[in-house]
Amino acid sequence: LHGWKIRESPRRVFDAALFSNEIDMLTIRWNELNPYITQFVLLESNSTFTGISKPLAFAENRDMKFKFVEPRLTYGNVGGRFKKGDNPFVEESFQRL
Repeated sequence: LHGWKIRESPRRVFDAALFSNEIDMLTIRWNELNPYITQFVLLESNSTFTGISKPLAFAENRDMKFKFVEPRLTYGNVGGRFKKGDNPFVEESFQRL
């Protein structure tokens, strides 16, 4: 009807997420999406958007809880750049880009 053809190769689907410390939510999310996702992408920071230091919760739980996505996982961590008086939404924007 519109000139579209059947794809020669399957569509690739990526799941990209910023992560703070929500291990249980991430486990549920990835278990539900696992059959449909080509590549999982996760970015974690060592501080909150407001500059409060935090442990790298995903890194600490990666081997124990997330082996099932390991072959399709791209993981990175970024140090917070927040300075007192800065707008935390600027930090969030930086991490989303």
